[in-house]
Amino acid sequence: MVFEIPNRDRSDSRNRNENRNRDSNRRHYETYEHTINPTLMFGLDRLRDGLELFYGRNNFTVVGDIMQFTIRVHLPMPENLVQRLQDEGFLRREPLEAVPKAVKDRIKANGWYQMRPYDREEPYYG
Repeated sequence: MVFEIPNRDRSDSRNRNENRNRDSNRRHYETYEHTINPTLMFGLDRLRDGLELFYGRNNFTVVGDIMQFTIRVHLPMPENLVQRLQDEGFLRREPLEAVPKAVKDRIKANGWYQMRPYDREEPYYG
């Protein structure tokens, strides 16, 4: 008896594996956006310190103006960022009537404000 091995199209299995890998990578790099009212802020440096504590350095992007700040984070699961920052003392519990002067001045310098990954590098002490 002669057994014949069916001719399998190997490209189908490769395509399935590629799709599976692509889907898992896409889920891992989804962007979650959190909005923060600038009247809750003490200062932009304090906000950065809080974000670095929770998400690590260079793992978030912040863009904002006097009306609203948006924080983009690449994490598998979103969380209530504003509440967590308030609990740890990086944001005010109650909003102020107006944007704090220090925050407003830094925004007005450019018309908007942005924090990007790697925009503040470690100092080199060589």
